[in-house]
Amino acid sequence: MVSSAIYSSQNDEIGLATRREIARLCGCIRVLVEGGVKVDEDTVMKAYRASLEIELEVGDEEEDGEGREGRDYLGGEKARRVVNAALGR
Repeated sequence: MVSSAIYSSQNDEIGLATRREIARLCGCIRVLVEGGVKVDEDTVMKAYRASLEIELEVGDEEEDGEGREGRDYLGGEKARRVVNAALGR
């Protein structure tokens, strides 16, 4: 039997910045899998760094405005660049 002192269903609030980073990592892993790349710590970190560089290239648009919408999506050309970076190309 699990004691209520050990586990609580009360979850802490996760901040927006943390949720964005989790989503970025998920996107990187998804792109690697779709690209047929082995998913390990090294390739995920290379993909993560590449996604950050791509975001910097896009520029700093309004953080909470419509300009930010969809900017974090890793698809199409961005996905290809992330996969190539993970493979060291």
